[in-house]
Amino acid sequence: MKQLYTFIILFFIATTSYSNVSPSNLNCDFVVETPLQNTDYLCNGTTTLNVAATGSMLTYQWYFNSSVISNESSNTLTATVSGIYTCVITRGTCSEMINFTVIQPADPSIFFQPMDVTVCQGEPVHLSIAAMGENLTYQWYRNNQLIIGADSSIFIITTATQADTGDYYCVVSSECAPSMQSTVAQVTVKHVAITSVPMDFLGCEGSTFVAYIEAQGTDVSYQLYHNMQPVEGATSNIHIITVDENTAGQYFWTV
Repeated sequence: MKQLYTFIILFFIATTSYSNVSPSNLNCDFVVETPLQNTDYLCNGTTTLNVAATGSMLTYQWYFNSSVISNESSNTLTATVSGIYTCVITRGTCSEMINFTVIQPADPSIFFQPMDVTVCQGEPVHLSIAAMGENLTYQWYRNNQLIIGADSSIFIITTATQADTGDYYCVVSSECAPSMQSTVAQVTVKHVAITSVPMDFLGCEGSTFVAYIEAQGTDVSYQLYHNMQPVEGATSNIHIITVDENTAGQYFWTV
């Protein structure tokens, strides 16, 4: 009988201790999907802050610069001024704090404009721009046509061709702010193509030979050579040669 009495008292004590635990403390876990630190931008003067959390019996309280915002008890808030917004999520005795830094974006400003470039065909072209602003993005254009993939502050053509000649500019965009266009940079790709070559000539002394060459390109210039030596004054694509022992030999142009 004494052992049974002891068992009943121990059982009673254990049961009483368990029943004193508050139901809200038994399971207060919930899952917050929104990062603890966030950055948002005021687009057209407003932005919506959203807290994503899963769990039952959740409550929300919003603060602005550490001051409570009354009548704001949902998981979303419309912000109209820049500052630090905080949402405290609570379930029972558990809570989680989510911070939002709301920024009024400034218009982008360009402090280094792209420069004109002149290269020979086959050489590289480098265009660059430097700007200030929030979360800047870049897009380059040639002759008012978007260049696919040219979306950084530096644009490079590794091997320039005649088709790359044109007017280039870059449009800089910032988060929720008006875009800004750079000045226009002129890219000139010099090229040359020989379309007609001189012919061999066999003539008697005193006869004349018209040496002639045709070429197309940008800013084309000519220099005629005789036996590897430049012919003085022969800087056009036509040169008349009087045949004698001094003028016989090999001729070629550099174009």
